[in-house]
Amino acid sequence: MTDITLKLNADPLILQALREDISSEDVTTNAVMPEKKLGTVELICKQDGIIAGLQVFERTFQLLDPETKVEFYAKDGDAVKNKQLLAKVTGDIRVLLSGERTALNYLQRMSGIATYTRGVADLLEGTKTKLLDTRKTTPNNRIFEKYAGGGVISSGAKDEVIKFAEKCNLPIVTTMMGIGVISADHPLSMGMVGNNGKKYANRAMNESDVLIMVGARVADRAVSQPDLITKDKTLIHIDIDPAEIGKNAGPSIPIVGDAAAIFKELNKEEIN
Repeated sequence: MTDITLKLNADPLILQALREDISSEDVTTNAVMPEKKLGTVELICKQDGIIAGLQVFERTFQLLDPETKVEFYAKDGDAVKNKQLLAKVTGDIRVLLSGERTALNYLQRMSGIATYTRGVADLLEGTKTKLLDTRKTTPNNRIFEKYAGGGVISSGAKDEVIKFAEKCNLPIVTTMMGIGVISADHPLSMGMVGNNGKKYANRAMNESDVLIMVGARVADRAVSQPDLITKDKTLIHIDIDPAEIGKNAGPSIPIVGDAAAIFKELNKEEIN
């Protein structure tokens, strides 16, 4: 997720969860650690699956203390194994003890959704049926569960998309639902587009000569100026759902299909 998405959408929900969990003084923490003391804890996987929610895990601790540091050894969407070291968290031990329940609850739920979604996607591989979306979400958890069950992440298309972008040196912008496809510190990442997105991301998209749109809807919130999507450019729209192709913006080249399969084939081609 981008900083904007975290602050506007995720932070209030994480804070609400922390307030619910820490309704008064943490008696256990105060008993074993009455004063501030620096320490490091390890996040170790206890079951094979797909990891999702690492950024939310980190954010939970940093909302309690911005000086908390997290070093990751995996990224969202990775297949992880039992006993695998996923991260190390360093900070005030009182903060780590106070935030660990909420942080782990988010991480476990989001990883469970991502793991189940990947399993369903794998079962459907080779058939004419494709998994499109995670629709039934828990109240106040939509942003987390939609992210965890996102098609690109759960289907494995993320790696193929990034590989293609790196191969062709193409900058990547995302809608809010596409956040997590590429890390914010990747040199080709330009951030989120839309009304709450980055100005330079919107400008890059609007002024491009060729725009490859993957699984995105041309809606007011996702695209701040929909009329510029097709102006003076070649628009290639890729989506598994034919009903989404050309909605609100007619593409120059429509492609109906699974993004992972399409980019896997594109990555086999020699492109100058």
